[in-house]
Amino acid sequence: MKFLNFLNNIFFKQYELRINSYLFCKNSIFIIFKPRFSRYKLIVPIFKVIKNKHYLLKIHPYDCYIIGILNRLLQENINPIQNERLLKINHNNEKISFCLNFIGIDYVKEVLQFEIGRSHTKHNIPIITFLKNTYIIRGLNSIESLKLGFTITDYLLNKDN
Repeated sequence: MKFLNFLNNIFFKQYELRINSYLFCKNSIFIIFKPRFSRYKLIVPIFKVIKNKHYLLKIHPYDCYIIGILNRLLQENINPIQNERLLKINHNNEKISFCLNFIGIDYVKEVLQFEIGRSHTKHNIPIITFLKNTYIIRGLNSIESLKLGFTITDYLLNKDN
C-alpha cells in the first residue's frame, strides 16, 4: 500500500487549488478558488494570495501567471474584465517537475531570460514567441510564474507608451 501511495504522489499529484474565477471590486480583486475534490469555493483577496507562499505553492503555475497579470493590472487601475483575452489559459491540474528559473526581461532585445535547472545556462526566448505559446510556464514553479505574469503585463503596458 505504501508503494502505491508513493507512485500516486510521484505520477498523479495535483495542485490543491485552482482558479475558478475572480471578482473585481473598486480597488481590489478577489480570487475564487475551487479546492480539489470539494464542492465549496474559497474567496481570497489577491494581496493575501501574493504575500502568502502557502497559497502560491498549492496553485498551478498557469494560475499563478494569471494572478501576476491581475495584480499588475490592479496596480495600474485597469479593469481586468476588459483584458480577458490575456487570462484565458486552459490546463490540466497535474503537478510537474520544474527545470526553469525566470531571470528577467531584456527590454532592448525584447526577450525573456530563463536559466535551465542548476546548470546556470541562460536562454533567451522572444516575447512574441512566448505570447503565442505559453507552454513554457509548465517548466516554472508557482512563484516564478507569478513573477513572469507580472513582468509580461508590465512590458505590454509600457510598450504602448
